[in-house]
Amino acid sequence: MVITDSALALCLNSASALAVVGLTANCQVDKFAVKYAYLENCELGSRSKMKARGYTLVELLVVIAIIAILAAMIAPVLLQAKEAARMRVCASNMRQVGFAVNRYMDDNSGYGLPEPPSEYTNPWVLYVKPLLPNYLQAPPKSGGVPRYMTGQSPYHPPKYIWVCQGDTVKGSILEQVDAPFWYNFGSSYLYPGPSAYLPGKVGEFFKKLGERAHKPGDWRNQKRDILLADYWFDFHSGRRVPHQEMSLTPASWVSVQNTRSLNVLFLDLHMKTCTADERKEYEEYTCMWDNPHYVKQDTTD
Repeated sequence: MVITDSALALCLNSASALAVVGLTANCQVDKFAVKYAYLENCELGSRSKMKARGYTLVELLVVIAIIAILAAMIAPVLLQAKEAARMRVCASNMRQVGFAVNRYMDDNSGYGLPEPPSEYTNPWVLYVKPLLPNYLQAPPKSGGVPRYMTGQSPYHPPKYIWVCQGDTVKGSILEQVDAPFWYNFGSSYLYPGPSAYLPGKVGEFFKKLGERAHKPGDWRNQKRDILLADYWFDFHSGRRVPHQEMSLTPASWVSVQNTRSLNVLFLDLHMKTCTADERKEYEEYTCMWDNPHYVKQDTTD
């Protein structure tokens, strides 16, 4: 008696059917069925052995190495995205401050911000106090003064829109020159001072002439004349640029000159992200080539 295909299928699908077929007298089992059952038993045995064996140390090391490589590839992208988001926030804040400066000028016959008092040792940094509280909303007692005068820690930038969150300690706080600009001068933004919207000559950063500010509206090409900008070169570049007499060392200059990491707001209130080289060109253009007072300054002793 030979088992048919349908009977064989029934036997393979049910263990009880196989038992019945095996106990049937004079049953001639097909060789294919026997071979199939043997292979199935071997496969079940190998699966149980694999489950018991687990992973080898080499396999685990390979997986860990792959994860480490992927993390190393993704981390810079995530950091760049975070820095780009912070840079956009800084640009938005700078534009709001620019609108406030414009409203101040409208209410003061077009004249720019006044000269800061003596405790502000750098008139090229935005003097915020005249804008408070009529033109900028600020927390109580913010004052717009250098924070070293209030005893605030330089490691925690205040949440003011005139303070860039990238203006942080990049060096030793024991060195006054390495302290953040908002900590030393009250703000993180550049406002063209002497030789531009304040009386004075190029290089006369600390000379107090006591004269009234100029009118920025007198500048002709307001699409290229700076109103505000990130004061220093490392707020968003991810690299430290030492604060050394407003000049860059050769090594740090090379590291930032091709990086578009500086927000610049122009007199017509449009924003641009530029390199350190480009910002210096806009500074020179604002202070000299498009400055209606430049010839007078240049000829006065």
